[in-house]
Amino acid sequence: MATYPLATDIAWRVIDQFIEDWKQTPNSWIKEIEIQAEIYSRIKMTFRQMNYDRLEANYAKIVDKNGKIIPVFWSRIALEPPIKYVFEDNNIYVFRPDIVIWDYDFEKNDPPDSKENGGNFPVQLAIEIKTNYQSEIKEDDIDDIKKLKSLLKSELEGNCNKYQTAEYGAWLNFHYLDGNNIKPKSVDKKKRIWRYEIYSKNVNPSLKQKLQYRTIPL
Repeated sequence: MATYPLATDIAWRVIDQFIEDWKQTPNSWIKEIEIQAEIYSRIKMTFRQMNYDRLEANYAKIVDKNGKIIPVFWSRIALEPPIKYVFEDNNIYVFRPDIVIWDYDFEKNDPPDSKENGGNFPVQLAIEIKTNYQSEIKEDDIDDIKKLKSLLKSELEGNCNKYQTAEYGAWLNFHYLDGNNIKPKSVDKKKRIWRYEIYSKNVNPSLKQKLQYRTIPL
């Protein structure tokens, strides 16, 4: 992979380690939400150990009894936060990525959500997780990857809408089936969104039989 900001680099390392752990004992996480919770908690714990787990913003309406602004602290990592995006039809929708790591790239005294109809908070990394989704489907036919692309900042200055605040994205697909693991693949030329297809050979046979033909709709 390319060189990434610290928070994203930490997340990649945590994800890579979890993938190796999952391959060894996939039966420990048999639902999508269990994988989501495990990756989230590992990243959050790592951030906390580095004192890197909070964002700060000031809002004119949040004050103490003397009228002094009280700082608001947000977690650096969130589960399924609502993020607006402009899709292919030019309409505005709400996307809830499974895990989001926020960026510091905003004015602390003028956060995006302090204004009516403001833009999104800057996103450093948005992660989508799937289990047993068909690996042969092309990126252009996967709605969640198209949504991730819709959140990316444009490379051309001044060419972004106010909802394009994301730097990077990841789409992780865990297969409870035998198969050859595929190296993570960048789905855009700038290596900003990565697609993972992850297989295990250590699945409990009875579980494998139950999950063999299951797909999770996007």
